[in-house]
Amino acid sequence: MSEYKKQPNDEYSNTHKTKKQRTKPKFMSMIWLRLHIKSIVWFIIITFIISLFFIGYGTSVEKARHEEKQREVDNLENAQYDKQNALPKSMAGKENEPAVFVSYCPNNASFTAVITAKELWQTIKNAPQFARYEDNPAILAMMFDYLKESAINELISTNLLSLYAKANNMLPSVTANDIISREMSGSTPQEFNRKLRQVGLTMEEYGNRRLLQISAATAYQNSAVQVPVASATEEYLKNYYETHKVNFKKNSLISFEHLLITAKALASDIKVTDEQLKEYYAKNPSAELKEDDIKKIYEERNAEFKTPEQVKASHILIKPRGEGTDEEKFEEAKKVAQGLYEKAINGEDFAKLAKENSEDKSCSDRGGDLGFFSRGLMVQPFEEAVFSANVGSITEPVKTPFGYHVIKVEAKNPETTKTFEEAKSQLIEEATDKIKEVISLQLAEEQLAQYASKLYTDNSSSDIDALVKAYGKDNEGKHNFTDLPFAESPGNAYPELAQGRNIFSNNGTIYNAEFHKQVLGAIKANRLNVYLEPFKTDLGYHIVKVLSYKDNQYDTYEDSRDLIRRMLTFEPSDAELNKYFEDHKSEYDVPATRTTRQILCRDKDTADRVYKELNNGALFANMARTYSEDPSSSPMGGLMSPAVKGRYTPELDDAIWKLNKGEYTQPIETPLGWYIVKLEDETQEVKATLEGSVLAKIKTVLRGTYQDEARTSFVRGLFNQAYVVRNEDILNSVNIDE
Repeated sequence: MSEYKKQPNDEYSNTHKTKKQRTKPKFMSMIWLRLHIKSIVWFIIITFIISLFFIGYGTSVEKARHEEKQREVDNLENAQYDKQNALPKSMAGKENEPAVFVSYCPNNASFTAVITAKELWQTIKNAPQFARYEDNPAILAMMFDYLKESAINELISTNLLSLYAKANNMLPSVTANDIISREMSGSTPQEFNRKLRQVGLTMEEYGNRRLLQISAATAYQNSAVQVPVASATEEYLKNYYETHKVNFKKNSLISFEHLLITAKALASDIKVTDEQLKEYYAKNPSAELKEDDIKKIYEERNAEFKTPEQVKASHILIKPRGEGTDEEKFEEAKKVAQGLYEKAINGEDFAKLAKENSEDKSCSDRGGDLGFFSRGLMVQPFEEAVFSANVGSITEPVKTPFGYHVIKVEAKNPETTKTFEEAKSQLIEEATDKIKEVISLQLAEEQLAQYASKLYTDNSSSDIDALVKAYGKDNEGKHNFTDLPFAESPGNAYPELAQGRNIFSNNGTIYNAEFHKQVLGAIKANRLNVYLEPFKTDLGYHIVKVLSYKDNQYDTYEDSRDLIRRMLTFEPSDAELNKYFEDHKSEYDVPATRTTRQILCRDKDTADRVYKELNNGALFANMARTYSEDPSSSPMGGLMSPAVKGRYTPELDDAIWKLNKGEYTQPIETPLGWYIVKLEDETQEVKATLEGSVLAKIKTVLRGTYQDEARTSFVRGLFNQAYVVRNEDILNSVNIDE
């Protein structure tokens, strides 16, 4: 036992040493791990818990950041949509007001729809032309009335078709909510809401619009129903004409004489006195001119009071001469001009040299004198030379596209600017004239009604020419219209009314409301061939005599028979097929083609060298691979796809079509470089005949045309049975902000 104690186990002994004497186990050794296992386990657990916290926290932070960013994007997008769909200020509070009432009245029944101001505005905004002109306010303002009327007619047509569907139990079985649900199923709620914001509609408005469109489309598609050719007998066609006679009603036609009296025309005869001017200033003190006002005008128009630098010069022109290239001809002219220059600087009289030698005949008899001129009036090389030379100097020959010029600078006037004091009286006079114009226009406006009434009273039994003579404005305001389309209900008007644009019409498709009211009243009261008492519109005062009115006119059955047959059968006759083929024959011909190889060289020297090697037997394809600058064809030896005549420049095209197979052109200059072209193959033109695929294509075209005719006739019939009431106050509010 004692021996054992004397030789204790080292490891055992070490583990029982005092803390001070104990040797530390190595890091991550087995002993170290046994000693620290609990700490390690707790560390791992705590670290895992902390990591879960940080992962969750980081994810939530990232999610919050993403949501915030998405909100920013949505806000920007919504702001953009709000701006895009903002209603004009003039429509404030009126967007849901009825702008147009549309009634469809078949067989003593009546179906009515309302077009709101908002619907009209959005239809205008969605028109392709609106987007095209939106960045050009001046053009958009000019086009707006046309866009508005086009939108009104589009909405009237859509509503009439929908009302027809309703009257004939053709409405789709779906509801507005069904349509919304179906369309939402193809996207997320967020995407669908974004779509609504984009078009500026609520969900209810969108559903109702889509239902209206589907109803109209159903009626439109069902309006063209094909009838077998065998069924389209004479009796069937006549019965169709009588049953659908409303489709063949003609436009009502009106003829009238018309004189428009404007304040602007009368104002030219009014002379404003000093007393009237003082009275105007007293009533409008802000209009009176003060020193500061004149100075501000002077500063704004300062450029008008500048006189640019000017030069007085004489010249001798020698035009290109001799034989050879343009370069050689100009060189000959330069030699002559140089000789004259040397004579002039050695003291010979310049004017005499110009008279005897200058080829500018417009001034040679004046010794070449061009007088004073400013920058921008002469060609650039001439201008640079003369403005940079000193007075009295003679320039060396200057080249321009006209030839060579020897120029003598006679005098120079520096740029000058009128001072405010020098321009003051002119500015006051101009400003006063403008104010007088305003005053005269106001005075004329006050006298306009009285003047129109007196002109009417004194000339009520005169013809239009005598009335115009009494007006004394050399036919100004005089208009004669014969058989101009006219509609009792303005919304049913046709585009032919464009003849009256800017005369008695606001927009080319609908009469000025007051004008229409007065003329329609005369028609209903049968007041024809007498002048109506003067009435006022926003254009001025009108004196009108309705000469005739033709209503309830129809195309006859005989005139409509072929049209009816086409609309019912959609089948072209032999005569119609032959006529269409003759009118469009060239469209069905198979044109001749040329298959070529080409070599494109950037300069003439290279092209000449290539051409010489070709003449010495070099293979065209090899030369194309080596020298052609056209990367699209050179790898294939310059081979091009077959081409019809007219593909290339006129000179190159002409040369190619003169080649025989295997021949090649000389180098030909084009904007891209110098071409050498070889004819590889050719096909001859094949003239079309009315058979096979050509016949089938023409039948397809004509059948589509006949379907369109049927639908156009149907819609016109709806218009002829409709009654449209326009709310002019609301319509006038639908306008672009100035």
